[in-house]
Amino acid sequence: MQQKLWGSKSRQAIEVGEHKPALPRLQLEQLRGYRGQALLKLDCEFEMGDWDGKRLTIENRYGRWRWNFQASRQFEAILRRMRIRQARVLLELYAVDRKDGKLLPFNQAMGVIKKSTLEDENRIKMMVFSWCEINNKEVKGFADQWKLLKKLPNYGSDSLVHRPKSWRIKNYGDLKRAMKWVVANEMEGLVLRGKHLDAKVKDESEVDVVVIGRRMGRTVRGRSYLVALMPEKDTFVEVGHFGTGLTWIQERYLNGRLAPLKIREDGLHVWYEPKVILKLVYRGILSPAEGEAANNRVYRYSRKDGYEEIGLMNLGHLRMPGLDSKNPFRTDKGVTPKDLRLNQLKEYNRRLGEIRVSPSPSRGQRSNRNNQGWSTEPGDDHEPRQGRLPF
Repeated sequence: MQQKLWGSKSRQAIEVGEHKPALPRLQLEQLRGYRGQALLKLDCEFEMGDWDGKRLTIENRYGRWRWNFQASRQFEAILRRMRIRQARVLLELYAVDRKDGKLLPFNQAMGVIKKSTLEDENRIKMMVFSWCEINNKEVKGFADQWKLLKKLPNYGSDSLVHRPKSWRIKNYGDLKRAMKWVVANEMEGLVLRGKHLDAKVKDESEVDVVVIGRRMGRTVRGRSYLVALMPEKDTFVEVGHFGTGLTWIQERYLNGRLAPLKIREDGLHVWYEPKVILKLVYRGILSPAEGEAANNRVYRYSRKDGYEEIGLMNLGHLRMPGLDSKNPFRTDKGVTPKDLRLNQLKEYNRRLGEIRVSPSPSRGQRSNRNNQGWSTEPGDDHEPRQGRLPF
């Protein structure tokens, strides 16, 4: 049974950004002298909770709101026990797997949160990480915040509402152990709350990719670059678009290198010879949910014909990719299956048995696979789609 859990308010939406801490993002190596508290940061939906003594309303920065689901009712009961008449809190909603209770990847979790059924409500959990107001008084300082957070259930308990998992950091070894737990459990990172420093550190992965196309436009999304990996010679698997992390000097340099490599231009879409290699940082993989169709296009490239789509792969796309700040242009790498291999993605190694290639949906033919889990053999009955391939 489907329940309408979201709505839109006619009044001005809560300005979540006013209360969201604008913390600098640092690398782990920059925090050798850090002492203080480290809180778990999840990669999920950031929300504002507004409690008026009767009902808790959950609202995101876009003015979408909801109430009266299992986690919100549980938090309302906690607020009543704490005898809080009014409160505003920052929280994150996330979803867990139905089978093993593990945190779902961002795109799958958002599907559960935004379109949840009544049967799936117990999969939606709420992590409260900051109190903005209590009884119309602003809560200042992390010490007061932590006193209130400690009254909530622990992270990992059976409760649908809980405080963040926390670590007491006394030295650099404690910080490395906390970050190791974050990486092992595929979380986003840590928020650090110390006497002299508030910051965040995230688990970001690196990957070398080749630019094969570009979407023209004025906005960041409009001028995004299409990047790919190379599992076999002259064959490319798209892994996403990126348009962030570029200074205007880097963008001019990149466009200058791509200009003589242009193969063809279809409206706002431009295709390039695969010769420019970049290093990107990204935060996880947006992999297809169970039962969803593969969505990574696989192309075969030749200098004469350009790119031809030969199938689809369910590898997943890079989440929030951006240009690496230290070594963005990999002139030391070549356009080879070794330098642009799929197993640069740690998610590829974890999902190796699940990754497969299927023919393009408009064709419906079978595809033969080699021992790497994909590719089409000579003589296969694939008929590549030609013409303009949309981004």
